[in-house]
Amino acid sequence: MGAMITHSTGSITPAALTQWSSTAEPRSVIHPILGRADDDVTFRPSSLRRGVLHLVFADAEAAYTARAALLIPQRLALTHTTVAVVAMTFVVAEGEVSDVLAESSQWSIDVPFREVLP
Repeated sequence: MGAMITHSTGSITPAALTQWSSTAEPRSVIHPILGRADDDVTFRPSSLRRGVLHLVFADAEAAYTARAALLIPQRLALTHTTVAVVAMTFVVAEGEVSDVLAESSQWSIDVPFREVLP
């Protein structure tokens, strides 16, 4: 099965999740102290993940149905049958949702995400 995204009115099952990239922002703060070789540090938790999902669909209808659901402001849940570490609750934010028709007649959608707590 692969990836599945669950949303408020159903689910999206792309033909493939071909790329999943994420970053997390470390939020600890370094405080340089004059006259000292070592700095003071204020430790803070890192941010949750943010990045881009690259979803592939077999046809335009499936891609545009998914795109419409992804553009509704809501929490979504990503699960994957073989790559468990990508599982998360997320929102579509901070970027643009783009769609592409590839030479192979497959439609893909790039989705910017921000992980949120469930």
